[in-house]
Amino acid sequence: DGGVCSKTEILFRCCFCTHVTKDQRELLGHLVVHGDKQQLECQHCPESSSEAEDLRCCTELHERERFPECQPIDHIPFYTCEKPLRCKQCFQAFTWNKPFKCASCPKVFAQGVECIVHIRRHRGGKSFKCEQCPKAYRSHANLMRHVRTHTGERTLKCMYCSKEFTHISLLTSHMRSHSRERPHECEQCHKAFHEKARLKRHILIHTGERPYRCHQCPKAFAVYGNLTQHLQTHVGTRPFQCELCPEAFSTRGTLTKHIRIHSGEKPYKCEKCSKAFNARGSLTKHIRVHTGERPYKCDKCPKAFTALGTLKQHIRTHTGEKPYKCKKCFKAFCAPGTLTDHMKTHTGERPFKCDQCPKAFSVRANLKQHIRAHHTML
Repeated sequence: DGGVCSKTEILFRCCFCTHVTKDQRELLGHLVVHGDKQQLECQHCPESSSEAEDLRCCTELHERERFPECQPIDHIPFYTCEKPLRCKQCFQAFTWNKPFKCASCPKVFAQGVECIVHIRRHRGGKSFKCEQCPKAYRSHANLMRHVRTHTGERTLKCMYCSKEFTHISLLTSHMRSHSRERPHECEQCHKAFHEKARLKRHILIHTGERPYRCHQCPKAFAVYGNLTQHLQTHVGTRPFQCELCPEAFSTRGTLTKHIRIHSGEKPYKCEKCSKAFNARGSLTKHIRVHTGERPYKCDKCPKAFTALGTLKQHIRTHTGEKPYKCKKCFKAFCAPGTLTDHMKTHTGERPFKCDQCPKAFSVRANLKQHIRAHHTML
């Protein structure tokens, strides 16, 4: 074996602390502790990637090559996050001199990532298609990461809480929620997020873009996951059953929110006041009360709103649309809450009681009007 470095003796060291391991995948998992995706660099070449799958793909190409010969003594390669590669014993630097060859044509490349990009051209772009939804990916590893979102398989666990994730980048983003680090900032309103995906969703509020359209009705969505949930309303299936009541739901997330009604759990707390909520969206809407932010603007008048649902109801005052119809009479309404109030006129229910006289009302607004007219001190 003379002057050839032994592959079985390779060690991987964290560039932020003294952690050392023989398993590169374990090092990738450890780097999450430091909370910086940008440090996920290939240990063999100067390339880096924010996606662990791309890094592993690059590593696999390198590992197909033999380690370079070195004289005059045997060297044990000791990888760090910096370049070039240095020997653990004598700290002599190494460079890679073997090119990476494409398996489909005679082309060769000096760097592994260049070869990866070239190979994808043979594959015709995003050739790895998901069998359960329309998404496609450039690599099998990225497809496998996506498939876990369908199967529910979660292999990476947060060291600070019990949450588990399908991919290292998702775990990294989640860990920023513990540190309150928010590196992704909106250029238009300067709101910051700990996940890049959340920033992308937020930007759609400004652009109004809704690229995901339902093929069964005119509805469109800014987020693919919201379209998936909406499609369940057409299918009519409700596979997620509540164990505490007869209610069933089309998505697991909706069931989780519903269960909090039974448990009273309100995990989403406002940092500016004492209020807490059982859904993240409810907290987001509430925070706008403090900030004064009204991102949902009507394109027919100057009004703006804190919630998309409120904007939709308002737009119906312009269009005259009244989709919520009473089953007992011919009346129709533009908002579900108004229909609920109207139904009380049929049932005789009057839940809003005046605390200063015996009168009661079916609608809160009528109670307020009564108090102003009869009990307000002049």
